[in-house]
Amino acid sequence: MPAPAFPALHSVLDPAALSAWLAGSFGCAPPEVTFLRRGLNDTYRVDGLPAGGAILRVYRCGWRTPADAAWEDALTLRAASAGVGAARVIPHPDGARVLTLNAPEGPRLAALFGRVEGREPQPTQEDAARFGRAAAALHAAGEGLPAAGRFALDLAHLIDGPVARVLPLLAGEPELAREIQAAAGRTRAALEALEGQLTRVSCHGDLHGGNALVDGGGELHLFDFDCGGPGFAAYDLAVYGWDHALNSAPDDDTPWTVWAAFLEAYRAARPLTAADGAALGPFGVARALWFMGLYADLTGTWGSQLAGRRFFRSGLASIGRWEARHAVSSSAATSRAVSG
Repeated sequence: MPAPAFPALHSVLDPAALSAWLAGSFGCAPPEVTFLRRGLNDTYRVDGLPAGGAILRVYRCGWRTPADAAWEDALTLRAASAGVGAARVIPHPDGARVLTLNAPEGPRLAALFGRVEGREPQPTQEDAARFGRAAAALHAAGEGLPAAGRFALDLAHLIDGPVARVLPLLAGEPELAREIQAAAGRTRAALEALEGQLTRVSCHGDLHGGNALVDGGGELHLFDFDCGGPGFAAYDLAVYGWDHALNSAPDDDTPWTVWAAFLEAYRAARPLTAADGAALGPFGVARALWFMGLYADLTGTWGSQLAGRRFFRSGLASIGRWEARHAVSSSAATSRAVSG
């Protein structure tokens, strides 16, 4: 008698089996399914469905609830209906928009999205302006979207939870742990002082070039709203700046001029308050802390070597560069964003 299957933490679903499943679901010839990448979730390219080119996202087990996925779907629908370039869910023929697949590790949600074709945005002021206009349109489209069922991008989610996940990995690095706690403490204090004055929106949560494409007509399309939720406009805007600054050289001004163009385009379509502008710097640090916590959370499936001393030291270095440069560079960007 064969031994029972060994438990799995994260499986890669067979593209051929997914093709057969999609063919049966949509009543069509088996589409071509290609595994593209493992990220927070698994992403597959699908060609040959009646609805056209698609992207299949298979969420990791336990990562999101059906209510979480429904909120994301609702935001993308609102965005697309308002004219924002956003990848929409392709419904299952029975009307379901989020499905459940039984994987070796347990149930995994799955959703099909219409595929966007285009090029990745470049670190230029022109593409930054496209991004800024798209972010403003998204925030406008999401006004009034009920938050029920979706996690909030609040200070607990962005700072407290991530640091709590990081510290156990640094039991043998007390100095590193203290530096991270100090960064979290000063960032939380700065944001708490502003919190009551900040503009709240439905956030994309991960505004960077890897989650957008520019089509042949020059329109920027957003996708992958998986890390979004009800939160703060300044956080969404800071993510864009932080992503550009993350791997830049200390003397490279490009990330800051690009971020300034992004903020200027956003402000032309949607106002930023003085408090929002003041929060951009601390929210950039919050993003860095969230990113550290993300890697700490995924050591079981990504491997512990990816979240070792070198990773956290690099994260602290990025925080140091951000805080040092933000005092000069983003003050100009902020003043342009909050003044007429």
